[in-house]
Amino acid sequence: MLSVESRDSTITVSETPDKLLITSDILRSLANIGHRFTSSVYPGSYLVEALPILEYLPESLAKWKRDAVRDRKRMGEAFQSYYEEAVGGNSHSRCISKEVIIEQLRNVENRGSLCARLTDTSLGGGLTYEEKWWTTSVVSVAALETTSTALAYFIFAMTLYPRVQQKAHEELDQVIGRTQNPMFSGMKNLRLPYIRAVVKEILRWNPPLPVIVPRIALEDDWYENYFIPKGAAIPENLW
Repeated sequence: MLSVESRDSTITVSETPDKLLITSDILRSLANIGHRFTSSVYPGSYLVEALPILEYLPESLAKWKRDAVRDRKRMGEAFQSYYEEAVGGNSHSRCISKEVIIEQLRNVENRGSLCARLTDTSLGGGLTYEEKWWTTSVVSVAALETTSTALAYFIFAMTLYPRVQQKAHEELDQVIGRTQNPMFSGMKNLRLPYIRAVVKEILRWNPPLPVIVPRIALEDDWYENYFIPKGAAIPENLW
């Protein structure tokens, strides 16, 4: 349970256990990986972004290249371990139980674990074993990092604007009451215009990743009157 207090307001956030239990060690590791990744891709993190000619320096003289090699190795080892635990059902350190995976595979209509779906050859497509554990882990890290960042900004906003928090709380009390918790399954049937507006405004005010990871052009291309050469980095502005 997390409690944030200010002079004007108190916010309490509680977590309830889910069927897919993720240990705190794994969460902490994924959070650290996510933070390291976002820090490395943040605009201006390395001098080579301002001076592209530095790209031709050997690895011994380019710290960012050594960092990239080191981080890829560490992330790869961690991701492979998590994927194998998920699909293998190791009772001592698994993050997703084997019984749950079997149950999900039996019910094709169930939006189950991505790890479980990729173990099925008919659903895994042409992905290699390495591509499977990189795919599932990157999705997890991206979701964890962006979600935690958005929640942090939400808590920050509510401490800055206690009247907004009070109005949002009143809307929840009117629609849901205090005897039950809101469930995602019933969100479509709930009229919570103010809550939805608060969420959208927080994501607009401080998006988790305002300038997302740049894409690399695979070939020469034109966009309107702009020529994009092969290999050029293309940043996207979410604002």
